[in-house]
Amino acid sequence: MSGVDTEISDTDLLTAIDARDRYNVPTYQLAYLLLGERETAEEAVLAVFLHLWRRSGSYNPATGGVRAWLLTGIRQTATAMSGDGTFGL
Repeated sequence: MSGVDTEISDTDLLTAIDARDRYNVPTYQLAYLLLGERETAEEAVLAVFLHLWRRSGSYNPATGGVRAWLLTGIRQTATAMSGDGTFGL
């Protein structure tokens, strides 16, 4: 894969695991609320964590916390997955 650094340090990996453990529940809850299906919500969470992992350099703590960054990613992903932005409501 071009542009993706496959060599990460142990510290970076442990940090990512900690973030996933800490934020998995709120991200999943929001995804499920917006999408209404377990499997689709899980796919959204996975997609967001993967996308944000690859773009971790774009995180700017001055603009908000990690939780807000992840939940914004979930909302954007859920909008894209629902197609029309109505989330099946």
